[in-house]
Amino acid sequence: MNETEQLKNRFAELSRRAEDGGFHTFTDFLDLNEQQILFSMRCKYKTFGGFDGAERVIACFPSPWAEPDAADYPIAYIEIRPTAGRYSEKLMHRDILGALMSLGFRREMLGDILATEGCAYLVCREKMADYICESLAEVRRTPVKCTRIPSLPDVAMPSPKPDRIVVASERADALVASAFGLSRSEAQEFFAAGRVFINARSTLRPDEKLKENDLISVRGKGRVKFLSFSGETRKGRLWADILRY
Repeated sequence: MNETEQLKNRFAELSRRAEDGGFHTFTDFLDLNEQQILFSMRCKYKTFGGFDGAERVIACFPSPWAEPDAADYPIAYIEIRPTAGRYSEKLMHRDILGALMSLGFRREMLGDILATEGCAYLVCREKMADYICESLAEVRRTPVKCTRIPSLPDVAMPSPKPDRIVVASERADALVASAFGLSRSEAQEFFAAGRVFINARSTLRPDEKLKENDLISVRGKGRVKFLSFSGETRKGRLWADILRY
């Protein structure tokens, strides 16, 4: 049995347990590919990653008797702050993830990592939070102090930046090419490799037409939200308003 079938069986089992037992069941954190597999299944579920717009999410298979809310998800928040204060280097996403993985933490236990100027914030499975706080003492040779916090502060929340770009057409590959500085053929290679996700769903169609507020994620490149087309240039190309994350 391959990994996809194993994951489908796991989702189906959690769904059955929720329905038969009358209680919510939860996955670990799912990446975009795993979310795509979940989307392909016919079962009732909801997802949440600790904040609106999170890329990594936990799926909840709800009880037949109640709908889950954010407080039901087994999610905890950790502040990771350098002990040397302003004399420390800024902690980057890759540095924190690398430090956690080197300590043996599995990726599915970890949600999004949000880096700010003074510190960073980690979303994780609730059952791992205390152990992470006890174990993570250094990130890239920078001593850090980890503290559980009840929620993410406003400063940690992703602040997308508005941008206006020129695209050749309304096709998704045209926007991906322009937004991420790729040629049209390079953008199409990302589609063919399954590395483009629209609203967390993988798409292999470079000619797909975008809808307002579609969230486009390109693995290895980043995320943008398409807002609208707002006119034509003198050469007949389109202006596209986007948000960059």
